[in-house]
Amino acid sequence: MRFWACRAGQSADRMSLHGLRKAGRIMFYVIIAVIFIFLYARVLEFRSLYFPYKDVSVDPSQIGLAFETVTLVAPDGPRLSCWYVPGGADKIVYFLHGNGGNISHRLEKIRFFHDLGYPVFILDYRGYGRSTGLPGEKGLYADARVGYDYLTKVRRFAPDRIVLYGESLGSAVAVELASRLPTGPLILEGAFTSVAGMSKHVYPFLPVFLLASKYDTLHKMAGVAVPAMFIHSRNDEIVPFEMGRALYEVYGGKKIFVATTGGHNEHFMIHEGRLKDDVKRFLSEA
Repeated sequence: MRFWACRAGQSADRMSLHGLRKAGRIMFYVIIAVIFIFLYARVLEFRSLYFPYKDVSVDPSQIGLAFETVTLVAPDGPRLSCWYVPGGADKIVYFLHGNGGNISHRLEKIRFFHDLGYPVFILDYRGYGRSTGLPGEKGLYADARVGYDYLTKVRRFAPDRIVLYGESLGSAVAVELASRLPTGPLILEGAFTSVAGMSKHVYPFLPVFLLASKYDTLHKMAGVAVPAMFIHSRNDEIVPFEMGRALYEVYGGKKIFVATTGGHNEHFMIHEGRLKDDVKRFLSEA
């Protein structure tokens, strides 16, 4: 009786130990899977938000515009490559570009505003073009602030003379800046509501709580108190037209919405003539 009781107890102990080992292996695999999903989400997030190009092979002189190269230094170290294109108007367009390419891919839009008489200041965020560092949400906000300080302290533009033009991702950066500092009118082109909103649209399978970036433009609009112009294509294949409308609807200040047609990256120049009239009128009345 004692012998069999002992054998039974040993067998139970071995089964318990085996169960613990099995549970441990399952937990290990679960942890590895969670880490993999977390890292995959972060890599996917970064690759979806930022498409920097380092090569800067053209500049405004190629389209007949005089310009100055400006190098600024962000508080945390990155050196930012910028262009200042002079113009005759007493307002300046502070150009915050989208997530792809670099400043050399915006020559047509620089000329667009220059043709309207406005000087233009455009910077490459950290990691873009000849700017050093790596892009990230806090970093882009800091870079935009450095450019703002340059315009107000070095170029001596009054804050209400600075027209913020945000292109796609740059719209989120422009709204962040306008919600914290005094500025002039705001022009948002192809703007999205937030990273979470874009993620649900592009990657519906991805849990939004895994995302590090917010770019929560929708909620930050409440902190903006300047005239705002929203430009969005009905055919935008990247940022849904409804997002542009949502930003327009939630904004309580003086505003105008301009609907265009064409792709996310093409519609602006397709409607260049009409948009020149719209922008000129908006800025004259702002």
